Amino acid sequence: MELLILLSLLVVLPVLCAFIAFYRWWQGAHMRRWGSEALAIVDRKFERAGRHGIQYRAVVSFEDDQGAPHSAEISMDFRRWREYREGDTARVVYLPRRPQQAELGTKRGKEAIGIGLLAAAVFFISTAVVGVYLTYISMVLRRVE
Repeated sequence: MELLILLSLLVVLPVLCAFIAFYRWWQGAHMRRWGSEALAIVDRKFERAGRHGIQYRAVVSFEDDQGAPHSAEISMDFRRWREYREGDTARVVYLPRRPQQAELGTKRGKEAIGIGLLAAAVFFISTAVVGVYLTYISMVLRRVE
C-alpha cells in the first residue's frame, strides 16, 4: 500500500502536471509564432457566467499592421480585469489572419510563458523518472530483506 502511494505521488502527479504544462504551451503556440502586437483600447468590461465560475472579459479595439480597425473580445484574470478601466490602453497579441482572436499581453511575454511551461514540463517528467527509479530501488531493497 505504501508503495502504491509513493508511486502515485512520485510518478502520476508529475506526469499529470507535465501534461497540463505541455498542453498550455501547445495551446499558445499559434500566438507566439504568428501573432502580431498592437496597442488596444478597452471599450467595455463585463462578467459572464461560465462552466467554471465567472469569466472576466473585455472588448478591445485596435488597428492591425496595415492600419485597419478591429475589435476583439478577450478574457483576463480578475486581477487584470480590476486593473483596467474602460478607455485604458492595453497591449494585445492578435492573429493577422483572424484579428478577432486576440489575447492580452505582449509577444515576448507569451514567449517567456511558453519557455516557463516547457521548463515545468521537463521538471515534472524528470521528477517522474526519479520517482520510478526510487520505487524500483525500494522494491529491490524489500526483496533483499
